[in-house]
Amino acid sequence: MLFKIVSRKLLVVFIMLLSSIYAFSGQSIENTDEVGAKAFIQTIISALEVQLITAKEEGLLSDDEYLNKLISDQIFPYIDIPNISKKIIGSYWQEVQKSDQELAMQQAIKASLQRTYRVALASYNGEKIAVGQSKDNAKYSLVRVSIATTTSKHRLDFALKQLVDSSWLIFDVSVDGIVFSKTMRSSLKPMFENNTVKEVIYNLTGK
Repeated sequence: MLFKIVSRKLLVVFIMLLSSIYAFSGQSIENTDEVGAKAFIQTIISALEVQLITAKEEGLLSDDEYLNKLISDQIFPYIDIPNISKKIIGSYWQEVQKSDQELAMQQAIKASLQRTYRVALASYNGEKIAVGQSKDNAKYSLVRVSIATTTSKHRLDFALKQLVDSSWLIFDVSVDGIVFSKTMRSSLKPMFENNTVKEVIYNLTGK
C-alpha cells in the first residue's frame, strides 16, 4: 500500500542506500566510536554496488524470501522504527497510545515498509551512488547522497542520530526534497479518519 505514496523511481533510489547496510554482513559495525555520520554512510556505500550487482547477477533480487531476510537482518536494525513510526503517525499517535497499540503499530509500520523495500530492491538496475557533504548539530546529522539513474539524478538527505554507544540510526530521509515520513503521514491520514486504530494496523500489515 505505502509504496504507492511516492513514485516508483524515488522509492528505488531511497531503498538503494538503505540496502547498502547489507554490505556490512561480513564486518563489525558495532565499533563505531570514532565514526561520524558521513563516514558511516560512506563506508556502507563503498561496498554497495558490488553487493547489489552480485545479487542481481545471481537472481536474488527476485527472491522474496531472500529480500525479506535481507531487510529484516541488514536494514531494520539501523532504522529507528519507534521514532519514524511516531513521525509517520503524527497527531494520531496519542490515539494509538490510548488504544495501547504502540508496539502493534510499530510492527505494522515495519510490515508495510518491508513490502515497500522489497519492491524497490527488486528494481535495482546498476544506478551509481555518491556521498556528498554532511551537516552536523547536537541533535542529529544530515548526510547528502546523490544517485544517478540512466536518465536523471536524485538527491537524498539522510537524517541520522548517534546513540550513547556511538552507533548510528536513520530516522528520516528526503528524496529530491520530499520528506519520506511526511509523505507517508499524508497517505495515512484518510485511514485514521475513517477507521479505528486496530483497523489501520490490520490494513498496514496486509492481512
